[in-house]
Amino acid sequence: RAAAKLPALPAELASPSQTQDCGPAPAADATCEGDDASSHPAISADGGVVAYESKADDLIPQDRNGHTQDVFLRTFAPSLTADPLDFFVIKPGDSIIGSTTLHHVGFGPLVVESMTISGVHAAEYSVSPENCVGRTLQAGESCPVSVRFAPGAVGPREAKLEVRYRGSGSPLAVPVLGTAALSPPRVVTFTPNPLAFADKLPLSTNPPGDVTVKNTGNAPLTINAVSVLPAAGSQQPPEDYKITKDDCSRQTVPPGANCVVTVQFSPQEIGERPAVLRFDDNAPNGPHLLDLQGTGIQPRMQFDPAVVQAGRVTTLTGSGFAPGHPVTVRIPDVSNPITVATDGAGNFITSMVIYGSTVPGEHQAAATVDNHQPSITATARMRVVGRPAPPPGTNGGPR
Repeated sequence: RAAAKLPALPAELASPSQTQDCGPAPAADATCEGDDASSHPAISADGGVVAYESKADDLIPQDRNGHTQDVFLRTFAPSLTADPLDFFVIKPGDSIIGSTTLHHVGFGPLVVESMTISGVHAAEYSVSPENCVGRTLQAGESCPVSVRFAPGAVGPREAKLEVRYRGSGSPLAVPVLGTAALSPPRVVTFTPNPLAFADKLPLSTNPPGDVTVKNTGNAPLTINAVSVLPAAGSQQPPEDYKITKDDCSRQTVPPGANCVVTVQFSPQEIGERPAVLRFDDNAPNGPHLLDLQGTGIQPRMQFDPAVVQAGRVTTLTGSGFAPGHPVTVRIPDVSNPITVATDGAGNFITSMVIYGSTVPGEHQAAATVDNHQPSITATARMRVVGRPAPPPGTNGGPR
């Protein structure tokens, strides 16, 4: 967490006593430590389970073997809470997004495993986006959940948001209530939804995308802030998305008017790079969330020729790399490392001399964008064959 610039987590005593008569007296919700030495702790990868040895005889009820070395297992079982989600009135056939917040209660890591909608009108609700699924919440942390409501008929529309998680009391059932009427008071809409970018070169600067926020109701809409959140399964906001222009934050949007937020996408890694745009506003069921979607292209390389004799030269071509960045190519025991600069389209071409002493067989080259973490790398394979045999009677010397 320190390496990721995240704050330290709260601590919890893994070997608490069953008694509360120690001195000084503990707080009302605390307890004493064990009455003898505990040692050799082993913690699970997610921090949810601790095993340890102890000679204490007051860690479990009715420990009858006295101060004998025993092995204990402590499992932390946190739980989730959330406020009900009550949508305001909209027309049948329209849709709106509202959100509630999952709050971690207790101590220990809690993994959100799934979120589903159940109940009489479940078909009229959907979780969008699922930015909490796959997240590991620690003590004091929370995660917003966004639900889309699209009523199919007039009247109250009831359902439940079921959140399954690794902890105590799963699943959490959050009541969801919406109402449909022919004359609704107001609706807030986002266009487009989601904001999707085309596949881009890693570390490239691309044309920005705009999100238009429209107040289609009859009351003023106040937007306090706009920010980027991590997507499902991530622990911190990605650096792929930057808000480059924000006409919405700290603004009041009159009925019928709109404002615009501009987002720049520059993939910092290869593959899909999802995130969430969060709007903190005074509309019901806020904050409101919008999916951000983009992908970083996997760079590629190839040798020409791909089969080369030891001591000869081959050409290596690369494409799809970070534009204008230095790239270092390495083929261990085959050639010296070479650093090349990509052009504005992320391409390069370079020649490589193959050591005369190279062991014949298949070898792999790896090209890595310099001075960037996490690593952006592409690979290519080549086959090295031995030098041709000298003509008979020459002993390999000059003729």
